[in-house]
Amino acid sequence: MAAREKKGPHAILIAYPLQGHLIPSVHLAINLASRGFTITFVNTYSIHHQTTKAINGNCSGEDIFAAARESGLDIRYDTVSDGLPVELDRSLNHDEFMSGLVDLMPAHVEKLVAKIMQKSSPPVTCLVVDTFFVWGSPIAKKFGLLCVSFWTEPALVYTLYYHMDLLKKNGHFACQDIRKDPIDYIPGLKTIDPKDLTSYLQDSDTSSVVHKLIFAAFNNAKGADFVLCNTVQELEPQVIEALQSYKPFYAIGPIFPLGFTNATVPTSLWSESDCTQWLNSKPHGSVLYASFGSYAHITKSELWKIANGLLISKVNFVWVLRPDVVSSNDVDPLPVGFKAAVCDRGMIIPWCSQRQVLTHPAIRGFLTHCGWNSILEAIWCELPLLCFPLLTDQFTNRKLVVDIWKIGINLIDRTVITEEEVSKNVNRLMDNKLGSELKDAIRGMKKKLEDALKNPHAILFAYPLQGHVIPAVNLAISLASRGFTITFVNTKSIHHQTTKANNGDGGDIFEAVRGSGLDIRYATVSDGLPVEFDRSLNDDQFTAALVHVMSAHVDELVAKLVKCSAPAVSCLIVDTFYVWGSAIAKKHGLVCASFWTEPALVYTLYYHMDLLINNGHFASHDNRKDPIDYIPGVKTIEPKDLMSYLQDDDATTWLHQLIFAAFNDVRGADFVLCNTVQELEPQVIEALQSYKPFYAIGPIFPRSFTNNATVATSLWSESDCTQWLNSKPHGSVLYASFGSYAHITKRALWEIANGLLLCNVNFVWVLRPDIVSSNDVDPLPVGFKEAVHGRGMIIHWCSQTQVLTHPAIGGFLTHCGWNSILESIWCKVPLLCFPLLTDQFTNRKLVVDDWKIGINLIDNQMVVTKEEVLKNVNRFMDEKIRKQLKATMGGIKKKLEYALGPGGSCEKNMECFVKELNAKANIIPSASTN
Repeated sequence: MAAREKKGPHAILIAYPLQGHLIPSVHLAINLASRGFTITFVNTYSIHHQTTKAINGNCSGEDIFAAARESGLDIRYDTVSDGLPVELDRSLNHDEFMSGLVDLMPAHVEKLVAKIMQKSSPPVTCLVVDTFFVWGSPIAKKFGLLCVSFWTEPALVYTLYYHMDLLKKNGHFACQDIRKDPIDYIPGLKTIDPKDLTSYLQDSDTSSVVHKLIFAAFNNAKGADFVLCNTVQELEPQVIEALQSYKPFYAIGPIFPLGFTNATVPTSLWSESDCTQWLNSKPHGSVLYASFGSYAHITKSELWKIANGLLISKVNFVWVLRPDVVSSNDVDPLPVGFKAAVCDRGMIIPWCSQRQVLTHPAIRGFLTHCGWNSILEAIWCELPLLCFPLLTDQFTNRKLVVDIWKIGINLIDRTVITEEEVSKNVNRLMDNKLGSELKDAIRGMKKKLEDALKNPHAILFAYPLQGHVIPAVNLAISLASRGFTITFVNTKSIHHQTTKANNGDGGDIFEAVRGSGLDIRYATVSDGLPVEFDRSLNDDQFTAALVHVMSAHVDELVAKLVKCSAPAVSCLIVDTFYVWGSAIAKKHGLVCASFWTEPALVYTLYYHMDLLINNGHFASHDNRKDPIDYIPGVKTIEPKDLMSYLQDDDATTWLHQLIFAAFNDVRGADFVLCNTVQELEPQVIEALQSYKPFYAIGPIFPRSFTNNATVATSLWSESDCTQWLNSKPHGSVLYASFGSYAHITKRALWEIANGLLLCNVNFVWVLRPDIVSSNDVDPLPVGFKEAVHGRGMIIHWCSQTQVLTHPAIGGFLTHCGWNSILESIWCKVPLLCFPLLTDQFTNRKLVVDDWKIGINLIDNQMVVTKEEVLKNVNRFMDEKIRKQLKATMGGIKKKLEYALGPGGSCEKNMECFVKELNAKANIIPSASTN
């Protein structure tokens, strides 16, 4: 098959086997995959066992990234042994677990990496490993891979571990008599008290297996090529700057899922309870949420003190108590009678979706162990923190929360916990005055997180024809993969047709894509006509509505989105054929990008209509027939190769009014994005770039080329030709389709049908129900279907990319729509050209005369005869001719492959557009300040 070859970086990402590390690793995988990476995500067997059991109650080996892949992300899934039996209780046998990670796991990882490298396409280029793994850089080096160390905690904690040698040298760590005075010699860190070091750095005895792991891990991290850290540059600027002097250290946080509460990929190690109904019964801001995370343990004595403190406090609470929070052997550690005593005031559960609880309006504060994920999530939800650190980085994180950022308070001020102090500080946190002060501080912190995550937000309006919707959808996905927020807008009529064709419920066509982490929202707008109006039968009325009526509906929708969207809308991307794009963008203070879905040659001919008119080649009673040689960037073109609307004597039709208005409006656009390839039309593009930024960003294909089920774009139900094609010899079938919009006369249709009947070639023929007219749903000659039975398959619609990639297809009888041409080039399927209207005549020139990758169905474009159809179909399907065409097409395809590859023109131009857009969006004032 001629499926699109996968290129780009391929990273193996191995997650550390604790839930607090797994969650950001999953989100990092989605983040990288949405930017074009192939990711092979690796969990340990034991984590896989726990997550799948938590989902469905059994341990069946399901792929946790299946939903993400359905939306087009290339994330593969694998598992590896940590060296211990799956059934071993790692919570009860911590030292054995840590020893396995240090001494046993590397051999299993090495074997897995070798296997993946042997069979993977694209080739593996990079190993991304949690910093706490001790073997990342040597294994990467052995296989010639880049090594990326992923740190899931704050940069402050990283730098303390990284500088353990300084702590030892100065007597603050790993000595019999540890100093208690402040530490002021760590680069980038002003000062820190020894009590605020991570728990393992407060130990005198450093001979434990955990210390062995930490020493080995940070020795290994020094060999990594890069460090990615789940923190925010603006939260820890001095520490990060100091670390960047050693090696590339990137603050890429906060790494949240799209929508914050979205749980596309399962990461929970326990089944989640739903607190929503209980929380709904409580007043806003009246509930304390308490959780000590997925790993830390607490003594039974401490647990009882907290329980009794909560009982005394009279505060409503949700308390997450893992089954092993004290010990795996003590599954009900609460004081006898506690649950009955708190009754409906407290909800005690083994686990939940923390982000969903934190976003509930009933929640006012968070009693936390100070895990880093919990802190970032609390900041995002503007929830003050009540801090009770238990181990490792949590003591250092507490310092950030309470002492530096002042967004929380301590649960206890001494080393000994009492129920009275718990009650006092719970009530203090929930007090309106202190709570308001903490909330004010936390809002400032959240602003830093929002700024770190700030994306350009574009509203993208697709023109209401399928040939325009398809590249618009793919552009939306491409931009969202580069960090954009996209609000994609279809007309109500297109939405109605696509959902009807795909048996949908009229819902959001981008729902599956959002599951992969892309922020694409969906809206609809009226084109000014009733949804049930037949636009195919009433083209003039449809066009008139697009020119005069639709803009008011668009203006209203844009105003609403600009007013209420987060992130703020910065850009309007509109199909060039819309006549109102730059005017509405200017009104609302937005950057305007015009999206052209056809070749640059067609754009420049429309753009220079004034030259054609002045020279008598268009819109005159006696149009000149001599070659046109005065269009910038175009060497020469015959009048017969102009678009159909530029060959007309009468330029007063509704379509001409639309074209004139659209190309007047586009002059006000800030940028033009064109679905073409720089290397295919270099002179034309260079000339157009002298007027305004004009970016060739094509070919805009879906990620896997044939993956078109993610977003519904078909206006008709699709037939599956696979079984029929499987029965035919390779290269023996002619695929015929005249696209989603063009019409054909009944006479021409009959001549083509009779030509196909005479030629004895196998064919698949797509005939839309309205191909002749909406009133003529079966326009073929009587008896034709019976006569071609077994040799011809006639269908209303299909997935064209899936058909073109089938090995039985030998050629494509096409109307020369631009999408069809690009898809054919990619699949190396030669073209038999029968243009019908608009740009198709100009596209035919590119295919037949310039690139020589196809031939004409008829030589006289005015008259079609069955004899000429017979002759040219047989000529076209001749093995010798097809071989010549395919060889030429291979050279053209290479240009597409290069454009799409790393460093290719598509990638460079898209990056340039994004950079220029961001720069321009920052200097254009918002509508509210005009």
